[in-house]
Amino acid sequence: LSKVQIAEIMTKNVMVARPEASLESAASVMLDNKIGGLPVVDADNKVIGIITESDIFKAFLGRHKTRSDMDVFMVKQ
Repeated sequence: LSKVQIAEIMTKNVMVARPEASLESAASVMLDNKIGGLPVVDADNKVIGIITESDIFKAFLGRHKTRSDMDVFMVKQ
């Protein structure tokens, strides 16, 4: 595995979510395609975050973080 490059095994046709999409639509896409997360992209298709199964569970249970809390964990380049 130490010689295998990510480019050799990565998913190339990536499904994405938009920030204005509903949580339900993201969950539906993830369930229908058997994937655990979706990159969230802006209008320029720049990745601005990720939505995961854990995020959806937290939202369902009322344990999601607010947007200001999430900014602390996002890496800005």
